[in-house]
Amino acid sequence: MSTLDRAIELIAEAAGVSPVIRHQEARPGDQVRTWADTEKARKAFGYTPSVAPAMGLREQAWWQAKLRIEPTEESVAPGPR
Repeated sequence: MSTLDRAIELIAEAAGVSPVIRHQEARPGDQVRTWADTEKARKAFGYTPSVAPAMGLREQAWWQAKLRIEPTEESVAPGPR
């Protein structure tokens, strides 16, 4: 299982959904690889992650679900002007 597949699985579990995933060929412009490196932030201002990636994804999904149920003024985009 890829890291992306695992992330989708964690979000789906937290959201209580069963997504249908279709793997397709890459399209022009798709990013092949990404590399997250927090070393620069650690050196610049002492950043150290306090939440594991899996728990962070779950908490993000729960927070987003809560906003759908109890939207706040800050979480709702303004309508057309």
